[in-house]
Amino acid sequence: MKKSLRSFLAAKMKRRSLFRRFPAILFSFFIFPYFISSAFAQDKASEMGDLNSAYKNTIRRIEAVIRQIEENDPSFYRIEKDFQRSVNDPMQFGTNGLSHYSSTVNPDVLNFLAKLGFNQTYYWTRYGEGSTIFAESLLGVKYLLSEKDSVQKPYPARFSRNGITVFENPDAFPIGFSAGEGLVLGTDLYASDPFEIQNNIFRSLGGSQDQSLFYQADYAQPRLENLEIVSSGDKIYYKKTDSNADGAIIWDVRIESTDPLYFFLSTPYRGNTDAAEVSVNDGPGEKYLSEDRYGILPLGRFETGEIVTVKLKLLQPELALGEARFSHENIAVLSAFTRELQQGAVTLQKVSSSYLTGTVTVPPEDAYLFFSIPFEEGWTIRVDGIKAKPIRLFGALIAVRVTPGAHSLDLRYRPEQFSAGAVISAGTLVILIGWILLKKRREAELKRSG
Repeated sequence: MKKSLRSFLAAKMKRRSLFRRFPAILFSFFIFPYFISSAFAQDKASEMGDLNSAYKNTIRRIEAVIRQIEENDPSFYRIEKDFQRSVNDPMQFGTNGLSHYSSTVNPDVLNFLAKLGFNQTYYWTRYGEGSTIFAESLLGVKYLLSEKDSVQKPYPARFSRNGITVFENPDAFPIGFSAGEGLVLGTDLYASDPFEIQNNIFRSLGGSQDQSLFYQADYAQPRLENLEIVSSGDKIYYKKTDSNADGAIIWDVRIESTDPLYFFLSTPYRGNTDAAEVSVNDGPGEKYLSEDRYGILPLGRFETGEIVTVKLKLLQPELALGEARFSHENIAVLSAFTRELQQGAVTLQKVSSSYLTGTVTVPPEDAYLFFSIPFEEGWTIRVDGIKAKPIRLFGALIAVRVTPGAHSLDLRYRPEQFSAGAVISAGTLVILIGWILLKKRREAELKRSG
């Protein structure tokens, strides 16, 4: 009996002791971690606050520049930047541009941009330094924003604000313009040379048949440093002979014109690591053949008689490469062609992102309207209120047949799946309403019978 009493009292004292320690246990397991996490959260919030502030400042800085462009020029055009906050900056700032990422983007458009020499990889299109002046003009890129005082292309600076300089492309084509019968006769986009492709497009739009817009520069056979050429199937690999030393390909280009000079080198390599870098006249190297820079590389303008040395340094042990191409762009021919296009320029007004209206006066020699707008089955185009069938041009853009004279235009886009989705949604809503009404009716009947 005494033993049982002692056991009972000991257990009771143990419970009292546990009860007294309960606040400390509660603090250790719940309240103390709360203070720790709160302190961490405050530090994190401070850090996020700094990032949020920097983000807002960046947005405001760029938006102010874009709004000034739009106030000075209310027409319809595209804007690009040679720096980026993200690849979808045009969406962020509500502008028409080329840079974009989406896994659902039209692959024909991506292929077309790559054929024009723009920096396009998988679902990403990054403007970077762009392509040629003609390629940018074709797609209506009229303004270029840069954090630098000068750019590789001969675009005049219009104004500077918030550390950003705005350059204007004086040869930018209208987003829509008229063209002759040659527009739809077919253009070879399967050539491996992007300069040849652009010459073909230039001629199909009505450019000179006797004069090329792009012409090959004079350059010697390349010199190899610490590299050997290895053939494997249909690919040519450049492989380092000493894996611990730099390997490079060097070209000497003899300048015979002050027209802009471009460089293009193809590779089947597509990856997240940098493959090479390019330097001109022993200047600083820039990334090339990497996720941030494929396609045509603008080199700038040089004096006649100058020898320009272009060096490609490999950043990998070996790399498969195609034939290098150096080409000049005839600015005089391009500028003359731009002036001709203005005679049949379409004046467009943006009602919404999927609705455009406009007017045009088509010259007697023209029979089509060309739009640098991606071709999609959902486009409905009316000329003078009459439905016109959109024609897929260059595999990616839009053209419609027209007659000479003055016309009004109406362009509306509605995705093919929109109608089917609307029908399914409406049907689902009808079924849901019917089910609710039937349920209420049965409940009322049960109440009456009860």
